[in-house]
Amino acid sequence: MASVAAVLETQKFLESILMKKMGDLEAQLKSSSSKKDGDNLLKIQEEFNTFKNVVHNILQLLRQQITEVIKSVDAVKTRHRQKCLLLSGLPEKSDAELANNAVSLLQKHLGLCEITGESIKACYRLGRYKEGRNRPVVIEFTGQHIRSLIWKNKTRLKGSDLVLEEFLTRSRQSAFRAAREHFGMKSVWTSSGNICISTPDGNKVRILSMDELNMLTTRFPKPSPVATVLSEESSVVLEVSELSTALSDDPTQSSKAIQTRSKRVNKSSK
Repeated sequence: MASVAAVLETQKFLESILMKKMGDLEAQLKSSSSKKDGDNLLKIQEEFNTFKNVVHNILQLLRQQITEVIKSVDAVKTRHRQKCLLLSGLPEKSDAELANNAVSLLQKHLGLCEITGESIKACYRLGRYKEGRNRPVVIEFTGQHIRSLIWKNKTRLKGSDLVLEEFLTRSRQSAFRAAREHFGMKSVWTSSGNICISTPDGNKVRILSMDELNMLTTRFPKPSPVATVLSEESSVVLEVSELSTALSDDPTQSSKAIQTRSKRVNKSSK
């Protein structure tokens, strides 16, 4: 059975073909309007335009319905993953000892005696085995409290080869990566399967899909490299201006001001 996302892509493909065919027919009607029976052709063209609008509205409604179904399925999948975490960096060993190895490493790095073998309901690796690559491990815990406790202490893994992440759906993972690329890693994080973004205006926004991210990136476009260079050059000009002010206001501090500000100017120009 085709996935809901595949159904949406098929609908978009058929929509594009239908709209193209109607566009070609409309162009033919317009080119023929100057010939005989022009009144009849104009009437046919009006009826065609009405039909085209009806078809377009139906296709838009179908797309909205499919999109809503995709959101519902994604929400259900996210709820089923509420007790799961994704652990990366765990060396490839026997799958029979996978859960025990995960427990041992989490106990070692997090210092939580509450984590035991009984805390894990299921544990498995994602993807196919590839030599030289450690596949991420999905850990499903028996209770939400255990999962929350481990998630709150994930910063203790800093300095190790282990990384804990939320087990996001494929669509949310794609939106999460795109958001980090646009807004920066420090401004984007996840919480209970939601993607949280600290926007440039100081607000915090929660998104769930790529469509919502696209609307947000439209409001807050990514600065272009040219704008960044101009900003750095403005900073250098400001430093030189401060240097001139310091020399004119207090000649006795000239030597000290030159040393301090020249260092700052050189650092900004690198």
